[in-house]
Amino acid sequence: MHTRTHNKKGKGFLPGRRFLASLMVMASVFCCGAWLLTSVRANAGRGASVWERVVRKFAPAQSAGQEGRQGRPIDRGPKVGDLSPDTPSPLIINKINGLSAINGAGGPVVLDGMDPVCHSNEGTWGYIAKVIKSTYDLANKGGDRPNNNRIAILGAANLNSGGGCGHVWSTQLSTRYLSLFGTAASGLQPQVDFYITTTEVNNFFSTQVASSNPYRMIWIPDDWSRLPGIESILTTNAEKIADFVNAGGGLFANYGSYGWLGTLIPGATLTNDGCNGGPDATADGFADFGLTNAIVTACWHGYFSNFGSLKTLVDYPFPNPSSPRVAVSIGGGEVSLPSSFTLTANPSSPTIGDALTLTVTAVSLSGTAYPGVTVTLTVASGPGAGQTLTATTNSSGIATFNITNSTTTGTATYTATATINSSAKSVSLPVTWKGPPASLAMNTQPVAGLSGAVMATAPKVNLLDGDGALMTTSTAAVTASIQSGAGGVLGGTTTVNAVAGVATFSNLTLTGLVGTNYVLRFSVGSITVDSNNVTPSGPGVGTQLALTTAPASGASGAALSTQPVVKVLDAAGNVVTGSSASVTVAIQSGTGGTLGGTKTVSAVNGVVTFSGLTLAGTVGTNYVLRFTGTGLASVDSGNLTVTPGTATQLAITTAPVAGASGSALTTQPVLAIRDAQGNTVTSSS
Repeated sequence: MHTRTHNKKGKGFLPGRRFLASLMVMASVFCCGAWLLTSVRANAGRGASVWERVVRKFAPAQSAGQEGRQGRPIDRGPKVGDLSPDTPSPLIINKINGLSAINGAGGPVVLDGMDPVCHSNEGTWGYIAKVIKSTYDLANKGGDRPNNNRIAILGAANLNSGGGCGHVWSTQLSTRYLSLFGTAASGLQPQVDFYITTTEVNNFFSTQVASSNPYRMIWIPDDWSRLPGIESILTTNAEKIADFVNAGGGLFANYGSYGWLGTLIPGATLTNDGCNGGPDATADGFADFGLTNAIVTACWHGYFSNFGSLKTLVDYPFPNPSSPRVAVSIGGGEVSLPSSFTLTANPSSPTIGDALTLTVTAVSLSGTAYPGVTVTLTVASGPGAGQTLTATTNSSGIATFNITNSTTTGTATYTATATINSSAKSVSLPVTWKGPPASLAMNTQPVAGLSGAVMATAPKVNLLDGDGALMTTSTAAVTASIQSGAGGVLGGTTTVNAVAGVATFSNLTLTGLVGTNYVLRFSVGSITVDSNNVTPSGPGVGTQLALTTAPASGASGAALSTQPVVKVLDAAGNVVTGSSASVTVAIQSGTGGTLGGTKTVSAVNGVVTFSGLTLAGTVGTNYVLRFTGTGLASVDSGNLTVTPGTATQLAITTAPVAGASGSALTTQPVLAIRDAQGNTVTSSS
């Protein structure tokens, strides 16, 4: 990459001996330009401008047929007011007024069949300056697109021969092409980086165009001495150019072979023909980029056809003044170029009976998804020929189709079509349906690990043909299940597609009882093969609690007549002998009860034994105890009821009532002997 202009300090860089010569050229251009500008201003409004007279004096004689529309003489340079950096283009004025003449999304694009760089000394630099300024402004009109505010120039052959016509690029940029930004000394001109060699251009597309801080715009100038390999690089990277534009970046390209055009815009062509008559700016060219007939003065050598939704910015009647007008320049202020469009199959080589999933992806190379796109899938040939399905892309730009084929072998050609950004997209994919395997064979026998864990040795199954040979192209789906063994459950991925004829169950799990033999069965349709006996090597992770000794109640406030015992179990019901989990007991239901004693106990070898638990409560009330542990499913006891406890108090149940003095009480008192919870101790005498 060569950086030649013009950082914010207005400084450029020219290596070696060219520095002094460049200063002289710039000085002469400045002097001539100053004289010319003064003359133009002095002669404004007095007929033909000095600029017009000077240009016509030195311009080649105009041949027959080189007149513009209605015989307009060929203008070879900007007119007064055409290129004032202080006057916004009509587009910018509309933006300031809150209006917009542009529809759609994406960045600005100008592709032309002119060679304005080569003819800069004839005044065509004004067209370049206008397009660059407008494109640069539009490329960040919302201010929300991250970019480095620089311009990348691709494929200029020689920094001392702009357009192959001997112009010094640094001089042209600072005094002409970037003049609408301000003078070089103002520090307002953007930096321009040159990518000249094939290595540099390749590097641009591999590291710069889709970076997180990309260029603001790309310029591919006309250059008659461009290295031949550049055009092929542009073709290879046309989709990256499209993604750059779709993300909001600007694109300006001048006449060249445009070998990349048909990739950028499928179906578009450039016809290498034309004349040197001054073309005309269209209404769209004026609205989007501020182009006028006076500015559009470049020679042209080609015109475009079949360019989809792009607008005609500059045109000309060709080959005769009475002929239909051809598009000399195309593009628009906000352009969406075609995105990438792919079709994939899973499995890639299905077996009859498999569920085939076809996935269409409409996502640009920069990662921009195109949701809501209607995709049509047709079976062009082979099994299922003639079927047509439709689906709509989701928020990720993906549409899926599920295909079934239970009877026919052979190769089917699936074709997906859609319209994205007004561009027709089409992609085809051949998929070969294989016949089912004749038999299955164990490649690797499974070896279980701990209950619920991934197999210590993953089982593998071979798919064999009728001769017993491995079907190396088969991707048939193989399903694993438990053929025998009580209480076992398979987990993980139980159905996998074979790879090169071998199905590998890499994350299969077996949850079962330690000591129980399990046999696994692997099947493809009705074809099966069984494994050897498999048994878990030990208990798995603790998941639950279980009561092995249920509590039994006694007298209220006394120790339970039977103390509870709880075990820590895994998912299959194996005692987790390595567990020391803490288990806590509490009253789950029943009013007025109090649990005493040690209520939290740690497991020993997975067993929790409680001792000294007491339950004080009301006779006749059912109490339920709940046992809990962190990360473990709880377990509840059955109903517990208490008998009266030890007598601790008296209670008057019938209050006495006095009679005559010295006589018996009218109502004799009645007392109850009760325990601490108020239960009557019926056994007390």
